[in-house]
Amino acid sequence: MSEYTLWKPASASLPRMDTDEIVRDARARGLVTRSGSDATSDTTSPIVATRLDPVVMEVFIKRFPMYDLIEKVPSNGLSHTFLQQTAFSSQATPHTIAETGTVNDDANVYLRKTTNIMLLAERRGISLKAQYAGANSGGASSDLMARELAGGLLTLARDAQIEFLTYQDADPTSTTATAPNGVYDANGINGLRYILQNFSPPENNAAVDIRTSWTDQRVLTALRTVVNAVTDKGGLPDLIICSTRGSQALFADQLQLTRYVMSPAVHQITPGLSVRAISTDAGEIPVVVVPGNFIGQWTPAGLSSVYQDIFILQTDTLQIPYLGAPEPTVLRIPIGTDGSIRELCIPFGLWGLAALAPQFLGRLSLQIS
Repeated sequence: MSEYTLWKPASASLPRMDTDEIVRDARARGLVTRSGSDATSDTTSPIVATRLDPVVMEVFIKRFPMYDLIEKVPSNGLSHTFLQQTAFSSQATPHTIAETGTVNDDANVYLRKTTNIMLLAERRGISLKAQYAGANSGGASSDLMARELAGGLLTLARDAQIEFLTYQDADPTSTTATAPNGVYDANGINGLRYILQNFSPPENNAAVDIRTSWTDQRVLTALRTVVNAVTDKGGLPDLIICSTRGSQALFADQLQLTRYVMSPAVHQITPGLSVRAISTDAGEIPVVVVPGNFIGQWTPAGLSSVYQDIFILQTDTLQIPYLGAPEPTVLRIPIGTDGSIRELCIPFGLWGLAALAPQFLGRLSLQIS
């Protein structure tokens, strides 16, 4: 058993479109081929797709920890179709029968759902003049293109994290960052805010007022109530995702319940990522803090109050469907291709988000103003 309790890496055994396959298939279609010394004007294209080196992947994962905590699966189409389980039984009473009675049928209850496979991509580049100057300068400037690529991956990680947490592609009337459903992006996906707002049972949601200081354990108590609601449905929450403000409120409450000096509970959930944990009736649940304003804030319809979410997840009920490769891919475009003397690259990824059992997801909304 792995010591990393929630690690779901992009395993080498996952199906993926290898670079050579992309090139070989494209050549067969006459659309795109690898450029090189043996290329001709009839066969040449400058686009070369490369998978990321593990060292470079670390840059992506450190800024987008959710990627390493959710299972990756090959998408079955441009939009991934999946079965969303709404109940594990169609009968609430025990399945008892007489000694010679007939066994009754039972089954999970499903809905057929889809998720868009969003294409996240951006172009990065550096002029040949800057490359030469950087090489002569040495030090941090010796490989400016590598720094641009790292910046591109950080941007890709930020964009993916925002989409997974707060954006949606279902409600075009939600055009503001504070919309309860999340910001509409026709090319994006339905993120956690939208899923929990529309598909999670009402009892899996709670709200707490933290506009002023408090002396009770309202945040911790409310979170445990949500965890219990999920557990009572047969779920087992194993991850909490929050902002720095949400983390501060949670651990301030837990600290008040500590009667003796103790080391904080720390869980190493993926390689290089150790986080604190909150004690609940479902056990200690690791807390991943998302920096910046990626979780965002929302305002209920018709009201002026502002809330910020803490997500309570059962990670094995979530999947990241992908096309191509599960990890980010980089298109390297050789110098001079676009008519200018510069080197270009395009980091990109094709991902969706499938919530297989939203009744096992919950959220705690903190009223902050």
